[in-house]
Amino acid sequence: MDYKSGKIDLHIHSNASDGSLPPVKILHQAAASRLTAIAITDHDTVAGAAAALENGIPDDLAFLTGVELSASFPAEFANPGSMHVLGYGIDIHNLQLRRVLEEQQKARTGRNPEIIEKLNQMGCRISLRDVANEAGKEAIARPHIAASLMRKGYAASIDEAFDRYLGKGQPGYVEKFRIPAGKGIAAITGAGGIAVLAHPGLLPDDCRGRLEE
Repeated sequence: MDYKSGKIDLHIHSNASDGSLPPVKILHQAAASRLTAIAITDHDTVAGAAAALENGIPDDLAFLTGVELSASFPAEFANPGSMHVLGYGIDIHNLQLRRVLEEQQKARTGRNPEIIEKLNQMGCRISLRDVANEAGKEAIARPHIAASLMRKGYAASIDEAFDRYLGKGQPGYVEKFRIPAGKGIAAITGAGGIAVLAHPGLLPDDCRGRLEE
């Protein structure tokens, strides 16, 4: 694969996680935009990458399998926030990786009812069915809960729903499960992939320096 020439995008989310487009449309748009290489790196699932491969990759487009794991920093880091680890060139059928992803997805699925229960206790009458209707064929995520809050009149916008209810530190927030970084990296490399720290520019400066060490 030639990643040195042309335009590439190696961090794309499909509607298998929190993106808005199905993998097939991503492939079509990438080809139409004359990208030379892409990777679909959905949060904690390889469903998007698998769907793209099943569809067939356009001849002029290089495709790299990928995933983005929600991970926790090693214990010696003093609460630096969230950490995401990208895995590139993975075997999407690898059993070790599949087990890790199943654990992540189970935690994600359990988080949504917990959030809704908290909102109900506050007097915000929304249900999982309401949220599923907002999501349609997309994987249910907090933006769909925010849209449901907006539709029911509890917030004027998605941003307000997060600011008042769903953001970290707000009454409807439920902490996300994160796999230990070492375990996630081992799963990626064990599946023949390369692990890369996602969006390092968002990390505190002292944290970036320690990770480089």
